[in-house]
Amino acid sequence: MTAQPFPFSSSLAAITGPIVAGWLIDLTNHSVIWVFTAVFMIAAIYCMSRVSGRRPA
Repeated sequence: MTAQPFPFSSSLAAITGPIVAGWLIDLTNHSVIWVFTAVFMIAAIYCMSRVSGRRPA
């Protein structure tokens, strides 16, 4: 049985997301966060489009 990366990834995102967003806002302004969010939403949509609907037996 192999470890699933999904719980780790979601926990890591929940912990680091607000820290990185706050850092970006401190360095720039609030408009940058919209670009940052859009880039990662596009990346997430692309990654999810690569997931097959098949379940392991």
